[in-house]
Amino acid sequence: MCGITGIWRFDGKPIDPVGLTKFNDALLHRGPDSGDIFIDGKHNLGLGHRRLSIHDLSQNGAQPMTFQDRYAISFNGEIYNYRELRSELEEMGFHFFSDSDTEVALYAYAQWGVECFKRFNGMWAMALWDSFEGKLRICIDRFAIKSCLYYRDSAQFAFASELKAFALLPDADLQQNVELINSAFVGQANELSQTLFSKAKRIPAGHYLEVDSSGDISMKRWWNTLLHLPEAPNTFEEQVEQLQELMTDSVRLRLSTDTKYGIPISGGMDSSSIMLTARDVLGDDKKPLDGFVINKQGLLDETDLAKEVCHRAGAVLTEVNSSPYQDADMLEKLTICYENIDPASEGPYLLYRSMRQQSRVVSLDGHGMDELMAGYAYHIAPALDDAFSGVPNLAKIFDLSVLSRNMSLNIDSLKPWDGWQNTKRFLRGAFKGRFSAKHNPNSYTHDQEWYPDHFDYLNTALYHDVHYGFLQNILRAFDYASMAHGVEARTPFLDWRLVTFLFSLPSDSKLKHGYTKRLLRHAMAGKLPDSVRLKKNKIGFIDTKNYFYNPNTLAWARDKLDSHTARNSNLWDHKEVMTIVDKLAKQQTSHPAHFSIVMRMARLVHLTESFAAGQRSLRVNDNIAAIKPASEVGFKPKTSQIAQ
Repeated sequence: MCGITGIWRFDGKPIDPVGLTKFNDALLHRGPDSGDIFIDGKHNLGLGHRRLSIHDLSQNGAQPMTFQDRYAISFNGEIYNYRELRSELEEMGFHFFSDSDTEVALYAYAQWGVECFKRFNGMWAMALWDSFEGKLRICIDRFAIKSCLYYRDSAQFAFASELKAFALLPDADLQQNVELINSAFVGQANELSQTLFSKAKRIPAGHYLEVDSSGDISMKRWWNTLLHLPEAPNTFEEQVEQLQELMTDSVRLRLSTDTKYGIPISGGMDSSSIMLTARDVLGDDKKPLDGFVINKQGLLDETDLAKEVCHRAGAVLTEVNSSPYQDADMLEKLTICYENIDPASEGPYLLYRSMRQQSRVVSLDGHGMDELMAGYAYHIAPALDDAFSGVPNLAKIFDLSVLSRNMSLNIDSLKPWDGWQNTKRFLRGAFKGRFSAKHNPNSYTHDQEWYPDHFDYLNTALYHDVHYGFLQNILRAFDYASMAHGVEARTPFLDWRLVTFLFSLPSDSKLKHGYTKRLLRHAMAGKLPDSVRLKKNKIGFIDTKNYFYNPNTLAWARDKLDSHTARNSNLWDHKEVMTIVDKLAKQQTSHPAHFSIVMRMARLVHLTESFAAGQRSLRVNDNIAAIKPASEVGFKPKTSQIAQ
């Protein structure tokens, strides 16, 4: 996993190697092992790459990589089935000079064009340059486990793995996206492609962006999960067996690395299932497993459960301490890391930092199963819509109502009449959906999709969560948190074979008999301790209210909002903002919305100042001595790479 960048100028101005190198080195944290650039002077195009070495740690795997004086690639991610593809390409006459998956991706593109993407099992954001066609294509994996952003103005096109790199893009016009920012202030969701810069956008999952020599851009969809659903097994028992097989093979593929790996474990079912499946895959191989858990406070703490799972897996557990209150230093680090003005906890950031400190460069994470198999409390709402459809299923409605309450964090201490607030809200919504013509529960759908017959409200909501909703934000956040410390986060539950299998199943396989993730619970019976497997409540990283809303963060926000940048912003009335801040400090108001908006404004100021500092650094002559002459940054001659 790495950082990728690129610039294509359309104004006749040649690519400046120093400028491209500065742009590329903005992603040093993503690729601490090495970095290089490629320039096609004939087309005024340059690619950059920062490398985190995972496969073939030698220089043979360095990027950008070229082929036949025609193709060049800058690749971020992993292709887990690259050895099988390599064998296929070798039979066609290709000769390999490295043991890297990047070289396989490059030759596969040369052989099959854009159709090669469907052959890959993995996660990636890759830029592919074809000098004969004069086209640049940037492809994102099926579910956007890896992401890439692009920038376009009248003079140039550019792309990068993270938004912060554009602060070091020569001649960039970084106008703020006012519409997105105003929506974010009040916590409204925004289109996934939008960013804080109006001229920078994100390439969506399962798409590739094509840029031609005239500067025209087109977005093309290469993957649609709904077109690849397999035939579902006839019985629940067969479904369990197939899930076990797919999980085992997915984990097996993701254990392939030339570096050390670790497994974040929360004490929940998903990460624990990854840990114990990894133990099964390794079998008699006594290669040690390493788990990492965040120590949390009070009801949130699941360290004892993590210890129980690690003991069963024969794994060494590292406990990572976290704070019950966010301090200003961590707040600033997280704001820059996530490039976001929304609140973020320190848990994932600290966890990956600890992994890197122990030389664990690869992480096997449990993301995806909550969204695939209805693991969140809000999934009760579409399930209730299904229960109210047609003739209301009273038994199912009762079952779901009790489950909603049982998912409460403090369920063990609740009195029988307490903890029903979410249940009442979900029931009201479902009742309106059944009996009110004014209410339409089709908010779960996406107008670009055609859904198969077995997709009810719940399956549709889960599909939206994975492809257009919550999971997309989680994947981006954990990618940024892991790569901030040079750690590659792999997601076994998002193997495309497993995803398509789960979406081929009816909702009852996922949520029934008082349990979410029903199929996974059965698949892990006899392996996972029942204390974990049968646990119903869902626990996060932090106590949100106490963590974010404290005097330390408010004092930091006041300093930011009284700065020169904040005073000169056209996004708010500075005097009015400071009045609200003072009321919060004097406890004359305690409205959570006031605190939330103030903190989002302060984070925006911090990001704005950081981006401005990056732009100022472009005007400084750093006298970069590592820049190679033009003859060494273009297509690199090699011995014949394909049989004649």
